[in-house]
Amino acid sequence: MECETSVDGYKTFRMNKQSRRGERFAFYVKKWIDCEELPLRNSPGQVESLWVQIRDWTNKGHLVVSVYYRTLDQGELVDEALLLRLQKA
Repeated sequence: MECETSVDGYKTFRMNKQSRRGERFAFYVKKWIDCEELPLRNSPGQVESLWVQIRDWTNKGHLVVSVYYRTLDQGELVDEALLLRLQKA
């Protein structure tokens, strides 16, 4: 299914959603941008997120970007788990 999510000129970061089988979400970054996926995933049943670190050309810092999937019936415990992930990032 790579061809279904690929976009010319972009790196694709994908994650299969844990709550529904076969569903995914993705994050796209221009190929010329130096970046990598961060391993900040949670255990099943918690926050479904994808984290990418974009490196600064001047080496003064990095930008961390996240794509977060939130269900409509998500409880307070999952919201707290997201806050912990944000603090870790």
